[in-house]
Amino acid sequence: MLSWALVVIVAIVVAVGQALLIRSAWRFRKTLAILPPGISRSDPRGDLAWTLVTAIGTVAFLAFVAQSLL
Repeated sequence: MLSWALVVIVAIVVAVGQALLIRSAWRFRKTLAILPPGISRSDPRGDLAWTLVTAIGTVAFLAFVAQSLL
């Protein structure tokens, strides 16, 4: 019972964190701030893609943990 409670708590924390990261990556793709000379701008679509890949990997890992508890 305690192990399931921990999995649920971790899943909630991860879901909120990933949602905030995805929201930030989505908003930063439109940001047109002027950068200082010598600082390159990363591709916003790439940043969003890596954020989504990380979220999918985290979901897969949590699904594996939940399956191992069954």
